[in-house]
Amino acid sequence: MTTAELIEQLNGADSLKGLEDLLNRYLLQMMDEAEQRPERRQQIAYEIAGLMGTRAVVATHEPNPYLSIMLLAGQLELPAHHRSPTASWKGLAALVRSLR
Repeated sequence: MTTAELIEQLNGADSLKGLEDLLNRYLLQMMDEAEQRPERRQQIAYEIAGLMGTRAVVATHEPNPYLSIMLLAGQLELPAHHRSPTASWKGLAALVRSLR
């Protein structure tokens, strides 16, 4: 699944309910790509963080693991000298893998 396809799905929904499996598969796919192609990590983080602006995520008011993942990705998309010192790919991967 491409990022654009997932964004279309998330923009067409009022909540994350029923989209969790799709979102989990996408995030796992992105973590696999980040491991195989470390030079793309900043772009991958940008794509994951971009999901925060979708209709389904914006409509979600309660704390959830997806928002935590997207916020951490938002830190990782920044140049290293602008990131929080606690932001790491290892931490992001652990959050994503905990969704299984």
